[in-house]
Amino acid sequence: FPDTPARLFDVMNDPEELDDLADSPPADAPIEDLRAQLIQGGTWEETAEARAADLERIGKTTDAPGSKSAVQYRLSDGRIIDADGALYNTG
Repeated sequence: FPDTPARLFDVMNDPEELDDLADSPPADAPIEDLRAQLIQGGTWEETAEARAADLERIGKTTDAPGSKSAVQYRLSDGRIIDADGALYNTG
């Protein structure tokens, strides 16, 4: 999310992600490489435009009724599914 502060965890030594290292990252932390990986997929605006185009393509203008999940996946056939709905039969 673009307005949230950065977070950094050492998942090898802290797999439960309890110790956020963002305020004092280790000297060898690849911060710039991680930032570059985050933006490889495009900006938030580009993501929103792509999502709107996907919804238009499949004939939807809004999320499924009752869908509150931010976690969605694009299947190989082009369909977009609500992960929570698929996992918990809420969609």
